[in-house]
Amino acid sequence: MQRRLKSDITVQVLTLPICRYSPLLARDAVRLALQNVHVKTDIVEIGEFPDLAQRYNVRGVPVTVLNGRFVLPGSMDEATLLSNVMRVAEGKPFTSETRIGSLTPFNPARPEQQAPPRTAASGLILPG
Repeated sequence: MQRRLKSDITVQVLTLPICRYSPLLARDAVRLALQNVHVKTDIVEIGEFPDLAQRYNVRGVPVTVLNGRFVLPGSMDEATLLSNVMRVAEGKPFTSETRIGSLTPFNPARPEQQAPPRTAASGLILPG
């Protein structure tokens, strides 16, 4: 991959702690980054970043985002991840052959649906 990848590519893996598919995909993404200086990897716990979930229309995890533009939902093995990274790097389009792997459902609470935190007279936030 070192010889073929000539420009930087960012790989974001959006995960949840409860997802059983995310750790393997995150490991493979980090492995790619360790093998090539042009691959930058971020592993993001999507529950902590609802704006990202909304931006990428996340309904399940894991989700792989390549260069902030290509959103690939579902798990995939290392060979498939590498193939998708190379496809983006070479400017090739994704086709209907791009399969969605297994997902763990994700349903973020919208800010207007969240109850305001309860506070004591002292200003201490009380658990719900």
